Amino acid sequence: MKDWKHLVPLCGMLMWLHCRPADDPPLQAPGGGPQTRVRLIADRLNGRDILVVGESRLAFYTAFLAPGPPDAGFRAVQDSLPVVLADAAGNAYDIWGRVVAGPARGGRLEPANAMMAYWFAWGASYPGCALHQFPAVNAPPEPPGESGWLIPYSRLSRGAFPGAIPSIDAPVYLERETDFMPYLTDETLCLAVLLGDKVFVFPHPVLEWHEVVNDEQAGVPFAVLYCPLTGSGCTWRRDSFSFEVSGLLHNSNLIAWERTSDSYWSQLRHEAVGGSLAGQKAVSLQTLEMPLGTVRRLFRYFQLLSDQTPYDWEYGNFPCGNYCTDHDLILYNLFFDDPRLPRKERTFGVIVDGQAKVYRQTAFE
Repeated sequence: MKDWKHLVPLCGMLMWLHCRPADDPPLQAPGGGPQTRVRLIADRLNGRDILVVGESRLAFYTAFLAPGPPDAGFRAVQDSLPVVLADAAGNAYDIWGRVVAGPARGGRLEPANAMMAYWFAWGASYPGCALHQFPAVNAPPEPPGESGWLIPYSRLSRGAFPGAIPSIDAPVYLERETDFMPYLTDETLCLAVLLGDKVFVFPHPVLEWHEVVNDEQAGVPFAVLYCPLTGSGCTWRRDSFSFEVSGLLHNSNLIAWERTSDSYWSQLRHEAVGGSLAGQKAVSLQTLEMPLGTVRRLFRYFQLLSDQTPYDWEYGNFPCGNYCTDHDLILYNLFFDDPRLPRKERTFGVIVDGQAKVYRQTAFE
Protein backbone atom coordinates (compact mmCIF):
# COMPACT_ATOMS: atom_id res chain seq x y z
CA MET A 1 0.00 0.00 0.00
CA LYS A 2 1.41 3.38 -1.01
CA ASP A 3 0.74 6.76 0.56
CA TRP A 4 0.74 10.04 -1.36
CA LYS A 5 4.41 10.77 -0.64
CA HIS A 6 5.32 7.55 -2.36
CA LEU A 7 2.89 8.26 -5.17
CA VAL A 8 4.41 11.65 -6.11
CA PRO A 9 7.65 10.15 -7.47
CA LEU A 10 5.54 7.58 -9.28
CA CYS A 11 3.45 10.30 -10.91
CA GLY A 12 6.62 12.11 -11.87
CA MET A 13 7.92 8.97 -13.48
CA LEU A 14 4.73 8.77 -15.53
CA MET A 15 4.42 12.38 -16.52
CA TRP A 16 7.12 14.08 -18.43
CA LEU A 17 7.75 11.17 -20.75
CA HIS A 18 4.06 10.42 -20.96
CA CYS A 19 4.12 9.11 -24.50
CA ARG A 20 5.03 12.39 -26.09
CA PRO A 21 4.94 11.70 -29.80
CA ALA A 22 8.25 11.71 -31.59
CA ASP A 23 9.03 14.73 -33.73
CA ASP A 24 7.37 14.22 -37.10
CA PRO A 25 8.64 15.78 -40.31
CA PRO A 26 6.71 18.87 -41.38
CA LEU A 27 3.57 18.07 -43.32
CA GLN A 28 4.52 18.59 -46.93
CA ALA A 29 3.15 17.46 -50.23
CA PRO A 30 5.80 15.85 -52.44
CA GLY A 31 4.87 16.30 -56.05
CA GLY A 32 1.92 18.50 -55.16
CA GLY A 33 -0.03 15.75 -53.35
CA PRO A 34 -2.23 16.23 -50.28
CA GLN A 35 -0.65 17.61 -47.13
CA THR A 36 -2.82 15.57 -44.80
CA ARG A 37 -3.20 11.81 -44.87
CA VAL A 38 -6.52 11.16 -43.19
CA ARG A 39 -7.32 7.46 -43.32
CA LEU A 40 -10.70 5.74 -43.04
CA ILE A 41 -11.06 2.13 -41.90
CA ALA A 42 -14.60 0.83 -42.48
CA ASP A 43 -14.94 -2.08 -40.09
CA ARG A 44 -17.41 -4.16 -38.12
CA LEU A 45 -17.50 -4.80 -34.37
CA ASN A 46 -20.02 -6.80 -32.36
CA GLY A 47 -22.58 -6.71 -35.17
CA ARG A 48 -22.22 -2.98 -35.88
CA ASP A 49 -20.58 -1.24 -38.82
CA ILE A 50 -18.09 1.37 -37.64
CA LEU A 51 -16.06 4.13 -39.28
CA VAL A 52 -12.61 4.56 -37.76
CA VAL A 53 -10.80 7.76 -38.79
CA GLY A 54 -7.21 8.77 -38.08
CA GLU A 55 -4.27 10.90 -39.15
CA SER A 56 -0.97 9.49 -37.88
CA ARG A 57 1.24 12.56 -38.33
CA LEU A 58 -1.23 14.85 -36.56
CA ALA A 59 -1.98 11.98 -34.13
CA PHE A 60 -5.76 12.25 -33.91
CA TYR A 61 -8.17 9.31 -34.03
CA THR A 62 -11.93 8.97 -33.69
CA ALA A 63 -14.70 6.51 -34.55
CA PHE A 64 -18.38 6.57 -35.45
CA LEU A 65 -21.22 4.09 -35.76
CA ALA A 66 -21.97 3.84 -39.47
CA PRO A 67 -25.48 5.16 -40.20
CA GLY A 68 -26.13 2.72 -43.04
CA PRO A 69 -24.64 -0.21 -44.94
CA PRO A 70 -20.86 -0.43 -45.42
CA ASP A 71 -21.22 0.62 -49.07
CA ALA A 72 -22.72 4.01 -48.17
CA GLY A 73 -19.78 5.61 -49.96
CA PHE A 74 -17.85 7.16 -47.07
CA ARG A 75 -14.34 8.30 -47.92
CA ALA A 76 -11.54 10.22 -46.22
CA VAL A 77 -11.09 13.89 -47.16
CA GLN A 78 -7.66 15.54 -47.41
CA ASP A 79 -6.54 19.12 -46.80
CA SER A 80 -9.89 20.34 -45.49
CA LEU A 81 -9.43 20.11 -41.72
CA PRO A 82 -11.47 19.93 -39.57
CA VAL A 83 -13.48 18.14 -42.31
CA VAL A 84 -12.30 14.52 -42.46
CA LEU A 85 -15.08 12.55 -44.19
CA ALA A 86 -17.50 12.77 -47.10
CA ASP A 87 -20.18 10.42 -48.37
CA ALA A 88 -21.71 9.52 -51.72
CA ALA A 89 -24.68 11.82 -51.07
CA GLY A 90 -22.43 14.89 -51.02
CA ASN A 91 -22.25 15.42 -47.26
CA ALA A 92 -19.05 16.61 -45.58
CA TYR A 93 -18.32 15.64 -41.95
CA ASP A 94 -15.96 17.32 -39.51
CA ILE A 95 -13.85 15.56 -36.90
CA TRP A 96 -16.80 15.55 -34.47
CA GLY A 97 -19.01 13.83 -37.06
CA ARG A 98 -21.08 16.96 -37.71
CA VAL A 99 -22.43 17.42 -41.22
CA VAL A 100 -21.04 20.83 -42.14
CA ALA A 101 -22.05 20.81 -45.83
CA GLY A 102 -24.42 18.85 -48.05
CA PRO A 103 -28.08 17.81 -48.04
CA ALA A 104 -27.90 16.51 -44.44
CA ARG A 105 -26.25 19.68 -43.10
CA GLY A 106 -26.92 20.05 -39.38
CA GLY A 107 -26.98 16.29 -38.77
CA ARG A 108 -24.30 14.32 -37.00
CA LEU A 109 -22.83 10.83 -37.00
CA GLU A 110 -23.17 8.92 -33.75
CA PRO A 111 -19.76 8.70 -32.07
CA ALA A 112 -18.58 5.26 -31.03
CA ASN A 113 -17.16 4.78 -27.56
CA ALA A 114 -13.43 5.07 -28.25
CA MET A 115 -10.20 6.12 -26.55
CA MET A 116 -6.42 5.90 -26.65
CA ALA A 117 -4.58 3.64 -24.19
CA TYR A 118 -1.47 1.54 -23.80
CA TRP A 119 -1.82 -1.82 -25.48
CA PHE A 120 -1.40 -3.75 -22.24
CA ALA A 121 -4.46 -1.98 -20.84
CA TRP A 122 -6.67 -3.19 -23.68
CA GLY A 123 -5.26 -6.71 -23.51
CA ALA A 124 -5.83 -6.91 -19.76
CA SER A 125 -9.25 -5.21 -19.60
CA TYR A 126 -10.69 -7.02 -22.65
CA PRO A 127 -8.79 -10.33 -22.76
CA GLY A 128 -8.51 -11.63 -26.31
CA CYS A 129 -9.91 -8.41 -27.78
CA ALA A 130 -9.82 -8.03 -31.55
CA LEU A 131 -6.68 -6.39 -32.93
CA HIS A 132 -6.89 -4.94 -36.43
CA GLN A 133 -4.85 -6.96 -38.96
CA PHE A 134 -3.68 -9.41 -36.28
CA PRO A 135 -4.87 -12.95 -35.59
CA ALA A 136 -6.97 -13.63 -32.53
CA VAL A 137 -5.52 -15.09 -29.36
CA ASN A 138 -7.05 -17.46 -26.85
CA ALA A 139 -7.57 -15.76 -23.52
CA PRO A 140 -9.16 -17.07 -20.34
CA PRO A 141 -12.35 -15.27 -19.30
CA GLU A 142 -12.13 -13.18 -16.18
CA PRO A 143 -13.50 -14.92 -13.08
CA PRO A 144 -16.90 -13.73 -11.83
CA GLY A 145 -17.13 -10.87 -9.41
CA GLU A 146 -17.19 -11.26 -5.67
CA SER A 147 -18.26 -9.30 -2.60
CA GLY A 148 -20.84 -7.34 -4.58
CA TRP A 149 -18.39 -6.38 -7.34
CA LEU A 150 -18.64 -7.21 -11.05
CA ILE A 151 -14.90 -7.88 -11.07
CA PRO A 152 -13.01 -10.01 -8.56
CA TYR A 153 -12.40 -7.78 -5.56
CA SER A 154 -9.30 -9.81 -4.78
CA ARG A 155 -7.78 -8.59 -8.05
CA LEU A 156 -7.92 -4.91 -7.11
CA SER A 157 -4.71 -3.11 -6.19
CA ARG A 158 -4.32 -0.16 -3.85
CA GLY A 159 -2.33 2.60 -5.59
CA ALA A 160 -3.12 5.45 -3.17
CA PHE A 161 -5.25 6.23 -0.16
CA PRO A 162 -8.70 7.74 -0.82
CA GLY A 163 -8.39 11.51 -1.21
CA ALA A 164 -4.66 11.41 -1.91
CA ILE A 165 -5.20 12.40 -5.55
CA PRO A 166 -7.74 15.26 -5.47
CA SER A 167 -10.12 15.85 -8.35
CA ILE A 168 -10.52 19.29 -9.92
CA ASP A 169 -14.05 20.44 -9.07
CA ALA A 170 -13.74 24.13 -9.98
CA PRO A 171 -11.69 24.15 -13.18
CA VAL A 172 -10.27 27.37 -14.60
CA TYR A 173 -9.87 27.67 -18.37
CA LEU A 174 -7.61 29.84 -20.48
CA GLU A 175 -8.47 31.32 -23.86
CA ARG A 176 -6.12 29.34 -26.09
CA GLU A 177 -2.97 31.16 -24.96
CA THR A 178 -0.48 29.23 -22.81
CA ASP A 179 1.52 32.16 -21.46
CA PHE A 180 0.84 31.04 -17.90
CA MET A 181 1.74 27.40 -18.62
CA PRO A 182 5.14 27.69 -20.34
CA TYR A 183 5.85 23.96 -20.05
CA LEU A 184 3.17 23.18 -22.64
CA THR A 185 4.51 22.55 -26.13
CA ASP A 186 3.05 21.53 -29.47
CA GLU A 187 3.88 17.91 -28.53
CA THR A 188 1.97 17.95 -25.22
CA LEU A 189 -0.84 15.40 -25.39
CA CYS A 190 -4.33 16.65 -24.54
CA LEU A 191 -7.92 15.48 -24.42
CA ALA A 192 -10.45 17.55 -26.40
CA VAL A 193 -14.23 17.57 -25.87
CA LEU A 194 -16.94 19.47 -27.77
CA LEU A 195 -19.58 20.95 -25.45
CA GLY A 196 -22.17 23.15 -27.10
CA ASP A 197 -20.23 25.06 -29.73
CA LYS A 198 -16.99 25.25 -27.74
CA VAL A 199 -14.01 22.91 -27.61
CA PHE A 200 -12.56 22.27 -24.15
CA VAL A 201 -8.99 20.98 -23.98
CA PHE A 202 -7.43 19.14 -21.03
CA PRO A 203 -3.61 18.84 -21.12
CA HIS A 204 -2.10 15.62 -19.81
CA PRO A 205 0.40 17.36 -17.47
CA VAL A 206 -2.50 18.70 -15.39
CA LEU A 207 -4.63 15.56 -15.64
CA GLU A 208 -1.72 13.39 -14.55
CA TRP A 209 -1.83 15.01 -11.11
CA HIS A 210 -5.61 14.96 -10.61
CA GLU A 211 -7.01 12.25 -12.93
CA VAL A 212 -10.60 13.54 -12.59
CA VAL A 213 -12.18 16.88 -13.55
CA ASN A 214 -15.83 17.54 -12.65
CA ASP A 215 -17.49 20.40 -14.51
CA GLU A 216 -20.59 21.61 -16.35
CA GLN A 217 -20.50 23.50 -19.65
CA ALA A 218 -23.25 24.36 -22.14
CA GLY A 219 -25.75 22.75 -19.77
CA VAL A 220 -23.89 19.43 -19.85
CA PRO A 221 -22.50 18.11 -16.56
CA PHE A 222 -19.46 15.96 -17.32
CA ALA A 223 -16.38 14.35 -15.82
CA VAL A 224 -13.05 13.92 -17.56
CA LEU A 225 -11.19 10.83 -16.32
CA TYR A 226 -7.55 10.18 -17.11
CA CYS A 227 -5.38 7.30 -15.90
CA PRO A 228 -1.60 7.90 -16.18
CA LEU A 229 -0.80 4.22 -15.58
CA THR A 230 -2.77 3.05 -18.62
CA GLY A 231 -2.51 6.27 -20.64
CA SER A 232 -6.26 6.33 -21.15
CA GLY A 233 -8.65 9.28 -21.09
CA CYS A 234 -12.40 9.63 -21.53
CA THR A 235 -15.33 11.90 -20.73
CA TRP A 236 -18.59 10.82 -19.10
CA ARG A 237 -21.85 12.67 -18.73
CA ARG A 238 -22.29 12.75 -14.98
CA ASP A 239 -25.71 14.40 -14.38
CA SER A 240 -25.94 14.46 -10.57
CA PHE A 241 -22.80 12.35 -10.14
CA SER A 242 -19.49 13.62 -8.81
CA PHE A 243 -16.37 11.52 -9.31
CA GLU A 244 -12.99 11.32 -7.66
CA VAL A 245 -10.03 8.95 -7.55
CA SER A 246 -10.69 5.98 -5.27
CA GLY A 247 -7.05 4.90 -5.11
CA LEU A 248 -8.05 1.45 -6.34
CA LEU A 249 -6.75 -0.03 -9.60
CA HIS A 250 -7.77 -2.97 -11.75
CA ASN A 251 -5.09 -4.14 -14.16
CA SER A 252 -3.37 -0.81 -13.36
CA ASN A 253 -6.44 1.11 -14.56
CA LEU A 254 -8.29 3.82 -12.67
CA ILE A 255 -11.27 2.90 -10.52
CA ALA A 256 -13.22 6.10 -9.86
CA TRP A 257 -15.44 6.60 -6.83
CA GLU A 258 -18.82 8.31 -7.26
CA ARG A 259 -19.52 10.32 -4.12
CA THR A 260 -23.32 10.51 -4.04
CA SER A 261 -24.03 6.83 -4.67
CA ASP A 262 -20.90 5.35 -3.06
CA SER A 263 -20.23 3.36 -6.24
CA TYR A 264 -17.01 2.41 -8.01
CA TRP A 265 -16.48 2.81 -11.75
CA SER A 266 -13.96 1.21 -14.10
CA GLN A 267 -12.60 3.77 -16.53
CA LEU A 268 -11.70 1.35 -19.33
CA ARG A 269 -14.89 -0.68 -18.95
CA HIS A 270 -17.06 2.47 -18.76
CA GLU A 271 -19.33 1.06 -16.09
CA ALA A 272 -19.89 0.84 -12.36
CA VAL A 273 -18.22 -2.32 -11.10
CA GLY A 274 -18.92 -2.02 -7.38
CA GLY A 275 -21.29 -0.39 -4.92
CA SER A 276 -24.96 0.50 -5.22
CA LEU A 277 -24.85 1.17 -8.98
CA ALA A 278 -22.85 -1.89 -10.02
CA GLY A 279 -23.71 -2.74 -13.63
CA GLN A 280 -24.78 0.76 -14.68
CA LYS A 281 -23.10 1.92 -17.89
CA ALA A 282 -21.41 5.29 -18.20
CA VAL A 283 -22.72 7.72 -20.83
CA SER A 284 -19.57 8.48 -22.77
CA LEU A 285 -19.00 11.73 -24.65
CA GLN A 286 -16.79 11.88 -27.72
CA THR A 287 -13.25 12.58 -26.57
CA LEU A 288 -10.27 13.13 -28.87
CA GLU A 289 -6.67 12.76 -27.77
CA MET A 290 -4.12 14.74 -29.76
CA PRO A 291 -1.01 16.90 -29.34
CA LEU A 292 -1.57 20.55 -28.49
CA GLY A 293 -0.11 21.53 -31.87
CA THR A 294 -2.86 19.55 -33.59
CA VAL A 295 -5.47 21.18 -31.35
CA ARG A 296 -4.24 24.56 -32.54
CA ARG A 297 -4.38 23.46 -36.15
CA LEU A 298 -7.89 22.00 -35.94
CA PHE A 299 -9.64 24.57 -33.75
CA ARG A 300 -9.32 28.31 -34.06
CA TYR A 301 -10.70 28.87 -30.57
CA PHE A 302 -10.74 26.57 -27.57
CA GLN A 303 -10.82 26.63 -23.78
CA LEU A 304 -7.68 25.20 -22.18
CA LEU A 305 -7.78 23.69 -18.68
CA SER A 306 -5.25 25.65 -16.64
CA ASP A 307 -3.09 24.63 -13.69
CA GLN A 308 -4.74 27.27 -11.51
CA THR A 309 -5.82 24.97 -8.69
CA PRO A 310 -5.73 25.17 -4.88
CA TYR A 311 -2.59 23.03 -4.99
CA ASP A 312 0.88 24.55 -5.18
CA TRP A 313 2.30 21.89 -7.43
CA GLU A 314 4.93 22.32 -10.12
CA TYR A 315 2.83 20.79 -12.87
CA GLY A 316 5.47 21.21 -15.54
CA ASN A 317 8.54 20.20 -13.54
CA PHE A 318 8.11 16.55 -12.59
CA PRO A 319 10.94 14.01 -12.38
CA CYS A 320 11.52 12.11 -15.61
CA GLY A 321 11.23 8.38 -15.86
CA ASN A 322 10.99 5.63 -18.41
CA TYR A 323 7.58 4.20 -17.55
CA CYS A 324 6.13 5.04 -20.97
CA THR A 325 8.92 3.38 -22.89
CA ASP A 326 9.94 0.52 -20.62
CA HIS A 327 7.64 -2.28 -21.71
CA ASP A 328 8.72 -4.44 -18.79
CA LEU A 329 7.82 -1.86 -16.14
CA ILE A 330 4.32 -2.74 -14.97
CA LEU A 331 3.68 -1.46 -11.46
CA TYR A 332 0.55 -3.43 -10.54
CA ASN A 333 -0.79 -6.87 -11.30
CA LEU A 334 -1.92 -7.75 -14.81
CA PHE A 335 -4.21 -10.75 -14.98
CA PHE A 336 -3.78 -11.24 -18.70
CA ASP A 337 -0.71 -10.12 -20.62
CA ASP A 338 -1.42 -10.11 -24.38
CA PRO A 339 1.86 -10.53 -26.31
CA ARG A 340 0.68 -9.37 -29.73
CA LEU A 341 2.07 -5.82 -29.32
CA PRO A 342 4.62 -4.10 -27.08
CA ARG A 343 2.93 -3.36 -23.77
CA LYS A 344 3.34 0.42 -23.81
CA GLU A 345 2.45 1.02 -27.44
CA ARG A 346 -0.23 3.70 -27.60
CA THR A 347 -3.22 2.28 -29.43
CA PHE A 348 -6.73 3.37 -30.34
CA GLY A 349 -9.59 1.20 -29.13
CA VAL A 350 -13.29 1.15 -30.04
CA ILE A 351 -15.89 -0.40 -27.71
CA VAL A 352 -19.31 -1.57 -28.89
CA ASP A 353 -21.64 -3.19 -26.33
CA GLY A 354 -18.81 -4.48 -24.16
CA GLN A 355 -16.55 -5.74 -26.96
CA ALA A 356 -13.37 -3.92 -27.98
CA LYS A 357 -11.29 -3.70 -31.14
CA VAL A 358 -7.90 -2.03 -31.17
CA TYR A 359 -6.01 -0.25 -33.94
CA ARG A 360 -2.32 0.60 -34.11
CA GLN A 361 -1.43 4.13 -35.10
CA THR A 362 0.59 2.67 -37.97
CA ALA A 363 -2.68 1.43 -39.50
CA PHE A 364 -3.42 5.05 -40.42
CA GLU A 365 -0.16 5.80 -42.17
